[in-house]
Amino acid sequence: ELGCRALPETFAALGTFDCVAANEPDRRVNAAVYAVDVTGNIAARAEIDEIIWIDPASPPDIHLAPLTRDHVLPLAR
Repeated sequence: ELGCRALPETFAALGTFDCVAANEPDRRVNAAVYAVDVTGNIAARAEIDEIIWIDPASPPDIHLAPLTRDHVLPLAR
């Protein structure tokens, strides 16, 4: 969906997190989060509408999914 390829030898587990779902009221998500290196160009495909790069230390004032905002960005800092 992102047009790139993950390099399997670089996978590093960062944790499993439980959080409220971004777009489904009264639902929760449980996500295993990994750091991974990729090769190839990253581009929005399939159901991905938009890709933006943000600085995890100072994210812009935009709506982010709770999982991203509360768990993934702190890991990236």
